[in-house]
Amino acid sequence: MKEKSIDAVLLCVCDQPYLTAALLRRMVKRFAAGRHSIVACRYGDVVGVPALFDRKWFAALLNLDPSHGAKNIIKQNFADVAVAAFPKGNFDIDTEKDYTRLMQDAS
Repeated sequence: MKEKSIDAVLLCVCDQPYLTAALLRRMVKRFAAGRHSIVACRYGDVVGVPALFDRKWFAALLNLDPSHGAKNIIKQNFADVAVAAFPKGNFDIDTEKDYTRLMQDAS
């Protein structure tokens, strides 16, 4: 039996409530175009997660400084990055106040 290999990894965080399957599909499509080895999201002045990394970045991801996360790989290798717009990505749930605001927006 031929061993299956993993071509890429998609990193997401659990506190971005506006993350959608449609955004993830757009990211995969950009990656599949083959022009960039990283696809990262832009929200506000930030380019970061969710982000999709080609296997060539696996070693760097495994050796990340936990206090900085994958953002440093993105910043240091921006020529390899395709950017996907995620306008609501800057809203995350860190506090009870954030959650209350989310519930008010949903009403």
